[in-house]
Amino acid sequence: DEPTNHLDMQSVDALADALKEFDGGVLFVTHDRSLVRRVATKVLEIKEGGGVRAVSPQDYLASLRFCGRAKGRAKGESKV
Repeated sequence: DEPTNHLDMQSVDALADALKEFDGGVLFVTHDRSLVRRVATKVLEIKEGGGVRAVSPQDYLASLRFCGRAKGRAKGESKV
């Protein structure tokens, strides 16, 4: 759970490299988008109510960017 919370950048890089080189499967929980981008091959998104969907890291990160823009517009923030 949140493997990068208390790591400096050098340690985060070492962790990402080690996870990429590992031959087995790894399940990690994180909000660190950089780690997701660098390491994940699939993202399991757990929805409210218990639904689960598997998507590519790129699709997941794109959906987060889209949701962030939509929330900003709903709050009256201007487009940049």
